[in-house]
Amino acid sequence: MNETGRGTLGLDLSWVKGYLDLIASGVSVEQLLRRSHDEIGSIHPIAFSQIFAFDREGHLPPKMTFGIPHESHHGLSLAKDELHPVTDCARTEDSLVIPSHSEYQSRYPSVQWGNGPSIFVPLRVGPLVDGVFAMVFRRDHAITWSENLELQEAIYVIAQLTHLIGHRGSLAMDSSSTGDPSMSLGLSDRQLVIAKMIAQGMTNRTIAKELGFSEATIRYETIKLYERLRVKNRSHAAARIHQLGIG
Repeated sequence: MNETGRGTLGLDLSWVKGYLDLIASGVSVEQLLRRSHDEIGSIHPIAFSQIFAFDREGHLPPKMTFGIPHESHHGLSLAKDELHPVTDCARTEDSLVIPSHSEYQSRYPSVQWGNGPSIFVPLRVGPLVDGVFAMVFRRDHAITWSENLELQEAIYVIAQLTHLIGHRGSLAMDSSSTGDPSMSLGLSDRQLVIAKMIAQGMTNRTIAKELGFSEATIRYETIKLYERLRVKNRSHAAARIHQLGIG
């Protein structure tokens, strides 16, 4: 292995094909993560990987953890305004890398465990971020991420593939449980009507006139609707509404 770590993971078409073949064979998220831990961990010692997904309240609880005991993250649910790299990654919608335990402590002093060198990758369904993938390395290790671009790329690929597998399973579960996405999101009848009107490109002023409410009321309901949909603006809301099939 050279000093920068370049070329050690073999991230080329054959490398990616190996992971795609795993998906085609029906591999689980756990099996894919086990392979990635074996391959990456032989060079950079991994503590654990974790997948966070937004819930109905806009919090980010861990959906799956691989590599550490369940008790270490029992009950963890990150509020959207909490100082944590996972929430920062979700808010900026961009990958976040932390090179060392000391920098992690300096930037996020309230995090008491799992604070070694890390990478956090936003997970998307279409243009919308609906979760975060985290890979955390041992505290006694340090990674110069700018000199390990191949490692970043490898983890990014792994993050998207785990999300693909997990999302595929979620779709199967959702189709067997309920066909009404507004129920799963907890939308009120009024919010559902407003959502459909937003998807049609209508402004708050126009919606207020159509429904006979004040513009302030529609603005309030729109803010609550954004929180339910886990979006930041109107264009994201319209895309999400169309994606859910309620527009």
